[in-house]
Amino acid sequence: MIETTTKMTTEDFIAALRREDFTPDDLMNIARWAKREESRLSKKGIVGARTGDTLLMTEGGETARVTLEKVNRTKAEIVTLEPVGKWEAGSHLSVPLSFLSRPTD
Repeated sequence: MIETTTKMTTEDFIAALRREDFTPDDLMNIARWAKREESRLSKKGIVGARTGDTLLMTEGGETARVTLEKVNRTKAEIVTLEPVGKWEAGSHLSVPLSFLSRPTD
């Protein structure tokens, strides 16, 4: 027999919580999977980028190409390849993941 699965929407999940369809163990596993998935999605598109493939976006709206040195759960250690703001090219910085993106060109 082939098992088929359907995608559960957020509304479906909330309804299942209200119906108390999950055991405490189920909820603990869901929380663990959600945390792992959140980490994976936050790094998607920047981890493993080639040199210069990642942009640093400053609060002032400036952008500069950077190299990723290390990516943690919430921040990244980078080296700027171009001067940006008060930092020269070659500066080592620690920035939140939300400040990084891939260039669109």
